[in-house]
Amino acid sequence: MRLVNPRGVAVVLVAALGLAPGGSADGGCPSGDALLDLRSGRNALWEITLACSGSGKRVWAVRRHDQGGGVLSTEPLPGGNHRLAIAGPHAWVTGHRLLRLDSRTGRVLGAVTGLTAVDQVTAGDEGVWALDTVRDRLWRIDAARARVSGRWTRPSPLRPLVVAVGAGAVWVTTWGARRPGRPSWDRGPGWLLRIDPASRRVMSRTRVGRVPTALVMTADIGWVANAWDGTITRIRPRIGRQVGPPITLPGAQRGRRARDLRMAADKDAVWVVDGSTLWRVGAGTGRATVASRVCPPASIEGVASGPEGTWLGIQAPDGSVRLETAPAPGPVRRIG
Repeated sequence: MRLVNPRGVAVVLVAALGLAPGGSADGGCPSGDALLDLRSGRNALWEITLACSGSGKRVWAVRRHDQGGGVLSTEPLPGGNHRLAIAGPHAWVTGHRLLRLDSRTGRVLGAVTGLTAVDQVTAGDEGVWALDTVRDRLWRIDAARARVSGRWTRPSPLRPLVVAVGAGAVWVTTWGARRPGRPSWDRGPGWLLRIDPASRRVMSRTRVGRVPTALVMTADIGWVANAWDGTITRIRPRIGRQVGPPITLPGAQRGRRARDLRMAADKDAVWVVDGSTLWRVGAGTGRATVASRVCPPASIEGVASGPEGTWLGIQAPDGSVRLETAPAPGPVRRIG
């Protein structure tokens, strides 16, 4: 089930535009499982799902799978707009509270103290960082003690959308503030901020496309997905500079028909999904090709990469969620 507003714009994109969504993780009750997030970490695939109980109540859960798809553990979650990050001994889940989980077992250990609701989280060598895109706050988390250890406040009217860590920095995408007398989507380009983890000082600002809703950073290159433009911007992480022109995703919806983009990167490529299409962008060539398309009403709701490969979360027409490996380069593959 794709959680969209009546205009067909996905929830993250709706939040960026300041429009009122018609559905969200806190909204309607799906007929089956709704996949909210998919990640790879600690030799397992992790998914967050929303379902309905027999009494009609919404039920959230985080589930771990082995690389063959078998279920390793299932843990109930409180309500919220959930996103997931895994690094070292812990996993982190956003929502009304930021939860810390044991990454070996999937068990919830407790909530981070001194922190209200957040909707984005990232974790890596640069630490654990949580982003509240409603109040425009970025929090550094002490992973061992599960408490806030620092805060960053945006230095401009640009609104933060997503956060990632990598290449020795914290990265935040932002998009423009409202312009008096202009429509909500007419806010100019997006920007990528490179933030020093220790001082929380902005070291560089790089212009990217409009509504940058997905961000992946590796040691050698960064990738920003610009939902409104249907493009990918490549970044040289050490200097925070754009590499070449934006990469166009063939056939991507743009403008007011745009959909939320999600990304994952492996050693050879970055994979991008918008619900109906999977694109593969070569890490070396920067060439984007369509790898798979779904046959509606099925949809691709998540993508995750790890040492064992790249996986897709497929929302089936019957409401179930299944995991499939990403296809090898070749003819466009149909998913039904």
